[in-house]
Amino acid sequence: MVTTHFVKPEKMQEFEDEIKNVSNYFVGYPGYLGVNFFRPSDPADGDFRVVLKFSSEEAYERWANSDERKRWKEREKELTIAPPKRYRVNGLETWFTLPGNNILKPPPRYRQYFVTWLAVWPVIAVLGPIEGYLFGSFPYIIQKMADVAILAFLLTYLVMPFMTKAFKWFLYPDAVKKMETEEW
Repeated sequence: MVTTHFVKPEKMQEFEDEIKNVSNYFVGYPGYLGVNFFRPSDPADGDFRVVLKFSSEEAYERWANSDERKRWKEREKELTIAPPKRYRVNGLETWFTLPGNNILKPPPRYRQYFVTWLAVWPVIAVLGPIEGYLFGSFPYIIQKMADVAILAFLLTYLVMPFMTKAFKWFLYPDAVKKMETEEW
């Protein structure tokens, strides 16, 4: 569950403290896998993104219906200026977020697939011969472990952030049109 909270400027530290309290409560909760907390890229912004991870839909529903969550929702109203925006993700959608941009709804899967394919193909084409040279004397399973480790690292930290920016017109066509027509 990805949530963007629009925190009141004077309540930012209090909000962070509350998120830590809520996440500490859920440690050990059945199916709870953890939380990632992203502060605003611009401190004047106040948009905090929280990513809660669960092992299953049932685990999420248990959490969503808990008394602690109900208390948190009441507390959240005191700390924010508007209701949060929420959406669920189930896969690699988090690769497709534009830095400094509050577009939260992931692009359609066929667009994600196409951009991912465009990213993976040249990386594999270039890395294949290099990895064969470096790891060719290792057992096959070790070679593949190294291949996947390098591929995942490059995609997550270098290639997909670049591809998301380069293909924002394709991934988020409506948002790009809106940004181009907004007046200052």
